[in-house]
Amino acid sequence: MDLMRSEKMMLVQLIIPVESAHRAISYLGELGLFQFRDLNADKSPFQRTFANQVYRHFIT
Repeated sequence: MDLMRSEKMMLVQLIIPVESAHRAISYLGELGLFQFRDLNADKSPFQRTFANQVYRHFIT
């Protein structure tokens, strides 16, 4: 990758079953090839799906 020129990108939507979402997103993050867009920016952190699980992991 050239530092002065960005790589070609495309916008995709992934639909991942809840049961495998954590593993799939972790794997995609390890690849370092994805940039995630927050589609719930208009919601407060406590209105988001899985807010309780995220809060629980943040506390521990």
